[in-house]
Amino acid sequence: MQVFCTNCGKALRADMKLCPYCGKLVRQQSRRSAPQRPQRPSAPVSRTADTRPQQTSAHRPHRTQQTHPTPQAPVRAKRQILPPHVMRIVYRVLTVLVVLVGIYTATYIVQVYRVKSAVYPFKTHMKLTYTSYGQAFDEYFDDGSWSVNPFNITCTYKGKSNHSEDYKIVFSAGVRIKVKSMTVDEKEIDKKIFEQKLLGMFI
Repeated sequence: MQVFCTNCGKALRADMKLCPYCGKLVRQQSRRSAPQRPQRPSAPVSRTADTRPQQTSAHRPHRTQQTHPTPQAPVRAKRQILPPHVMRIVYRVLTVLVVLVGIYTATYIVQVYRVKSAVYPFKTHMKLTYTSYGQAFDEYFDDGSWSVNPFNITCTYKGKSNHSEDYKIVFSAGVRIKVKSMTVDEKEIDKKIFEQKLLGMFI
């Protein structure tokens, strides 16, 4: 069994009674283990250290994100060109004009169709090539146009003949279709020779 000095802690032989290192008397030891070295005191905990438990993301209070409404530009009021009562009058006038245009268009179509489908009551027994004003005028005139006057219920045809004569024939489009007047090269034609002029167009 190894013996240690009780004063300096050096290892000695079992038969030694005096420590050769420190000169002290060696006491008899039944069994002695090596002396333990004194432990250094641990460093004191700093008081300034934060000992509070840290909050994790799970324990942190949730901050709601505040959304600020975006400012909107002020809506400008529409400027009216005319006052409301004037606008109502204009609307009524336009409505009347549209109705009149519709009536004139319908009258024009009906009256022109009636005149073009009619025929002059010739007193001759000659066989006619054409059986209506529309057919005769299409062949006799190079170009022509129709117009309708709904106030005096007349229908007018203007055209240039194959002989370069300017015709203006006015029809009365009442209950019966009649030739009211005829002008050739701005000269009024007598009603007595209407049949003669028109007969040349139909044969």
